[in-house]
Amino acid sequence: MTTATKQQIVCTPCNLFSILSRSDSFKMFVMAKDGLKISPSVIEKLNISPKAYYRALKHLRDAGLVE
Repeated sequence: MTTATKQQIVCTPCNLFSILSRSDSFKMFVMAKDGLKISPSVIEKLNISPKAYYRALKHLRDAGLVE
């Protein structure tokens, strides 16, 4: 196993924990189990700004946690 592969294996869980440790991302991840629809009511329910919503969504998508 190469050093790069070892680093990738170690960093992936770290990245997941880092993303889910953010309250906005965690709330969205929990809501995603029932399906996450983009709407003003969802943003209000999460009590976050639209910018925070899209930023958290990008982090979750990039990590492969939501589609």
